[in-house]
Amino acid sequence: MTIPNDLIDKCERNQYLGHRETPSDIDAAFETLGLPKTGELYIFTRKYCLQFASESIPFQLVDIVEDDGTISDNIYYAREELKIEPTLVPISTYEAESILVVDVNDERVLQLTPNEAGDAWISEIISPGLYCFMLSHLP
Repeated sequence: MTIPNDLIDKCERNQYLGHRETPSDIDAAFETLGLPKTGELYIFTRKYCLQFASESIPFQLVDIVEDDGTISDNIYYAREELKIEPTLVPISTYEAESILVVDVNDERVLQLTPNEAGDAWISEIISPGLYCFMLSHLP
């Protein structure tokens, strides 16, 4: 599986989306988090930093690793504080009672919102995959 050419073109033209300087940081993060080193999220984040804002979505997208190569605090926050299951990888900050995640099992991008009782998540499919999501929302 490779990144589609039209997405690469869009990424290369985008002044805010940076190239990953150390793909091994992603390898280490996926290993530490127990995530499969396959699929769109893995392939994309080995090449590009997943961090940008878009007017078409009300979220700030965040990368999986920090600048120093450590795993993003956002991932630990989602897992420990928000109790989001480990196969759902957050790609946004938690804003207005919602968070965007990628399901590593089927690659869908989901928006999670807590139910009224606050003890479970309601999920809405935002996109069938990360590549499609990025093509739709990358500024």
